[in-house]
Amino acid sequence: MPRKPFTIQDVRIDKNLRELERKILEEPSIDHNKLKNTHNLTTDIDHDALTNFVQNEHIDYTPAIDNTNYVVKTPVRCRAYLGSDQDDIANGVWVTVELGSEAFDTGSDFNTTTHQYTTPVAGYYLVCGSLWLHDLTANKRYGISVYNVTDSKNEALVLIDVGNDVNSKAFPCVSVSYIGANKVLELRAYQESGGAGVDIGAGDPLTSLSIHLLSV
Repeated sequence: MPRKPFTIQDVRIDKNLRELERKILEEPSIDHNKLKNTHNLTTDIDHDALTNFVQNEHIDYTPAIDNTNYVVKTPVRCRAYLGSDQDDIANGVWVTVELGSEAFDTGSDFNTTTHQYTTPVAGYYLVCGSLWLHDLTANKRYGISVYNVTDSKNEALVLIDVGNDVNSKAFPCVSVSYIGANKVLELRAYQESGGAGVDIGAGDPLTSLSIHLLSV
């Protein structure tokens, strides 16, 4: 019977076998004396060493992971919102938005009486604020902040001049911040219309504070 000619697949198989043979010969944990000359595949090869070689040392089943930061397994997150309008906020000062309702609060870390959130652990937090303002005055500045009361600083801040557009507007502010444990956060509003006629409209998520712990 004539011999079947070599195919590209045969060449690849031969190349792979030669590469495996080279790696086995270089592997110190395999008894190479039993791999020379004639072989009985049942008795002459250290199968434990060969199995360890293939499975444990030369196949990357678990790629290296940088464990400097850890993903949080237990969700720490909340969204609180304004349940009824907060009318006539003061002019020229930052005012605490009286968030008294919750869409969710898996860590029970938001206080609807003080309208504040307390971070349970130190970590990187996604903080998102939204503020819906009515009765704006042209060419005046308005602002929204997620304020860290404990450290007296803004974790997220946006200031906007409305120009001639005095229609009701929702202002967002978003940031990822590293915040320590037991820090008190609140949503604040600012207006400098010259009077106290600006109102904060209620609604979820139009006027709300959302916080999610990303990693520690």
